Amino acid sequence: MPVKEIQTLLPVFGGNRTSSLLVGELLEDCNWVGVPFAGGMPELWHINASNIVVNDLHCHIINLARAVQHGKDTLVGMLEPLLFHPAELERAQECASRVQRSGYIQRLVTQLDGFDGEIARDYFVTQWMGRSGKASTSSEFTGGVSCRWNGNGGGSNKRFRSAIQMLDQFEEISKRCEFRCMDGLEFIRSITNQKRNGIYVDAPWWAKGKLYEHNVDDTTFHRELRDLLLEKDECTRVVRYGRCEAIDDLYFGWQQHWTSTKKQSGGEQQEVIYHRSSKL
Repeated sequence: MPVKEIQTLLPVFGGNRTSSLLVGELLEDCNWVGVPFAGGMPELWHINASNIVVNDLHCHIINLARAVQHGKDTLVGMLEPLLFHPAELERAQECASRVQRSGYIQRLVTQLDGFDGEIARDYFVTQWMGRSGKASTSSEFTGGVSCRWNGNGGGSNKRFRSAIQMLDQFEEISKRCEFRCMDGLEFIRSITNQKRNGIYVDAPWWAKGKLYEHNVDDTTFHRELRDLLLEKDECTRVVRYGRCEAIDDLYFGWQQHWTSTKKQSGGEQQEVIYHRSSKL
């Protein structure tokens, strides 16, 4: 089944549903693509490069991706019997938090280049049973189950079960990718500056990056990121941000594609895809 047809079957893994297809289209002439900030990875459905290297400093995310890549059936087998219940979420939060505090997950992913399926299961539960919007923040492993108390929308358990089903498709995508766990800016520095290389950047957004465990200093991080991307002038560069005047100033002169999405609160959120192809 062609990659772009998978999108119609199940929800994408992450939250960037609106512009994922556009990201793939802007990178369609690239045979190598680097993704320095993996996040939820929905764009991978639409990136058809023969070589894709995906990176994130958050070791739980990379461990989960590797577990899907190498042991998806085992992971699904551990997830399917679980009740959608506060006790399951609390157990998973405690376990995921403990291996992070101990440094074990960091050593496993960065030093041993391995993965742990049980830890991947626990992290999956923390993100899909709990309320969304907490990934990579200091409150990532806190809070209760996302329970709906009326019939005004989709059920949270259905969302959880759909995410498990989606792992079948994500396995096929993950097998096309290599995964790294390093600082995103260092990852970009490592990319060879040559034509038909592409870079897709969905970094922490302006101001919101302060919530992340790896705190983003708005006064330096975003400008350093932009300057690094300017240095990669032979590459095709695609950058996603929430609408922000400070970011518009940094990417002045880049091609812009605007989209409008819904926040969790139901309000409108404007997003911008900045794009610059290799120099002529």
